[in-house]
Amino acid sequence: VYAQAFLLGMRPASALAAVGALVACPWYAFHVQAIWPEILHAFFFAGATALLLLYIRERRTWILIPAGLVMGCGLMVKQALVPFLPVLFLQLGWLSLATWPRGARLGREPLLRSVLPIFVLIASIFVVVGPQLARNASDGHGLHLAANRWWNLELGLTMPPSDMKLTGSERWDRTIGVNLRYINSARKEEKRENFARARTLEALAENGIARTAWWQLQKVWRVFVTDPSAFDESLGFRERWGEEAPAALRALQIPARLYWYVYIVVGFVGLATTWRKSPGWLLLASFVVVYLASLAAVPLKVRFAMPLVPVLALFVGAALERIISAAERRASQGDAREGVPK
Repeated sequence: VYAQAFLLGMRPASALAAVGALVACPWYAFHVQAIWPEILHAFFFAGATALLLLYIRERRTWILIPAGLVMGCGLMVKQALVPFLPVLFLQLGWLSLATWPRGARLGREPLLRSVLPIFVLIASIFVVVGPQLARNASDGHGLHLAANRWWNLELGLTMPPSDMKLTGSERWDRTIGVNLRYINSARKEEKRENFARARTLEALAENGIARTAWWQLQKVWRVFVTDPSAFDESLGFRERWGEEAPAALRALQIPARLYWYVYIVVGFVGLATTWRKSPGWLLLASFVVVYLASLAAVPLKVRFAMPLVPVLALFVGAALERIISAAERRASQGDAREGVPK
């Protein structure tokens, strides 16, 4: 996070504030074994993003090689980055074209210059994910990294908000019901996916786009506002704590939730006020928007939102930097009106 903040041109104090905001987030620091795929995904994405930000600053095409390799590792952990890739490729192409002199003839050379970074990044990503894509294709899953994508979509798109409001065993039973229907529908995974796709599309046609969109918004709201986090759930693990968790951890439950609310509000405020500041900030803002859209398709657990936490930390730092800069400007203007020499 600090490396990304440095490459984005943030002040050292603001960069440290972003790191501190991330470190102080209990939902991201406790019970990490329950969210390790999300943390590992966020780690690889942060590394790839740091390299992409370095490329934006230096415009050295070779930097995209390690960026693609690291992003490929992130794709192997979770496929949530897949919808972001077309947006990333478009931004890289636009950055290359933006350096072309105004009024110059747009011919083969600038077009090749815009395509080359995209090609290098795609080739580097493919070095990592290519063998897995080939294996999945040979097993009948097509050119996809995940063999259970329609399983997840069926869970995310067909369960009504009333099921998501259930807690404990009741909600678990509804989820298990969908899972058992998927598993028992066929012996081969590709046929299970076909049946899940048919059921999901049938449910979408029956419910309609508007109703489904409203359902998904309600479920996303629950993910961010009311659903228990992995930290909350860990407090009830009797095999770990016995009858009850330590008092210090139980006392942290309400402050941790309040911190989460402040964190996401300040983070999104920072995003809204910073995304146009530079191509690097636009890159991060694009990821947040695309990832939110992906989350809206499968809004099942709070842990699915955890890859946003390190990125939002940067926007938290940006929001604090903006507040400090505004305070400094007001103080400077006040001193100037009073005639205080600077």
